[in-house]
Amino acid sequence: MSNLILNNICFSYYEKENKKIILDNFSCTVKKGKFTSIIGPSGTGKTSLLNLIAGLAEPEKGEIKFENQALKQVINKITLIQQNPSLMPWLNVYNNISLAKSNYETSNYNNIDKLIKDIGLEEFSSNFPYQLSGGLLQRVAIARALLSNPNLLLLDEPFAALDNLSREIIAAELVS
Repeated sequence: MSNLILNNICFSYYEKENKKIILDNFSCTVKKGKFTSIIGPSGTGKTSLLNLIAGLAEPEKGEIKFENQALKQVINKITLIQQNPSLMPWLNVYNNISLAKSNYETSNYNNIDKLIKDIGLEEFSSNFPYQLSGGLLQRVAIARALLSNPNLLLLDEPFAALDNLSREIIAAELVS
């Protein structure tokens, strides 16, 4: 069974007065449980494609299905980690991560504590975003995405701001 199906997707935008076609009848199937990479030079539409799958943009034509349902019915099961972490500047690390949970039961707090430890953010849990390096900011965004326990995790260059050791630690956490 396929987990993600993109069928004849068309997407474009206007750059000044010229229409820039990003996807033209693009079709793709991603099997459940598989890692899939989208590789290409800057400006070729990788981020646009992820935004379409995440429901942040709509295709002009075509259909996106996830778990055999139309995308609009399952957006809450999909999480996108963007290139730039979007953290709330007035919240500390712990509270930024906890935004992923709408239900604040005690077990959720235990999950947050475990995740903070696994991602290597223990000594920074009370820090605010302005006190963190780019790599630490990205770790917070990744932890928040993992806490929501998505069925589909989309990553838009999430390791770009991380050093090699952090990249290995976070990659291992994503796999587990």
